[in-house]
Amino acid sequence: SLVENLPLTVHAVNDAPRRTGGVLTPVDVDEDSANVTAVTLGLTGLAYAPGPAAASDEAGQTLAYTLTTIPSFVKLFKLDGASEITAGSTVTAAELPGLKYKTVAEANGSGNLVLTITDSGSGTAPQVNTLVENLLLTVHAVNDAPRRTGGVLTPVDVDEDSANATAVTLGMA
Repeated sequence: SLVENLPLTVHAVNDAPRRTGGVLTPVDVDEDSANVTAVTLGLTGLAYAPGPAAASDEAGQTLAYTLTTIPSFVKLFKLDGASEITAGSTVTAAELPGLKYKTVAEANGSGNLVLTITDSGSGTAPQVNTLVENLLLTVHAVNDAPRRTGGVLTPVDVDEDSANATAVTLGMA
């Protein structure tokens, strides 16, 4: 009989990061509802890890968090509510759950806040080192009260019975 050995090698490949905690709950608010004070995006508990839990080759990787797209009708801020974050900016894992937003005055729309999580692994296809997450943000238009666009309201000060016979202008021309 002949016995032969056929070598078989399975190489580890880089896997995309995975979400390990938290949920992405859509934000649905009215226009101008948060123009002054930044409001939480509700990302408390949001956490990520490199690749599958059982993949030991992923364990030493680090993650980078990039806010790839921010809809034009909101502005994003760090937890302090004052440090603005623009599209393409990165945040730390500790900063991510505390992100806040403000609605842009008189702006409305619906779109995704896009977060790209990239691990430090490398390689060629089929290796993947990014996870893209979308958080739907909707700011509804509201009917605004009419506004005066010209003129001045001047108080009228007259004596009793002074305009009983002839109408007098109120000065609103």
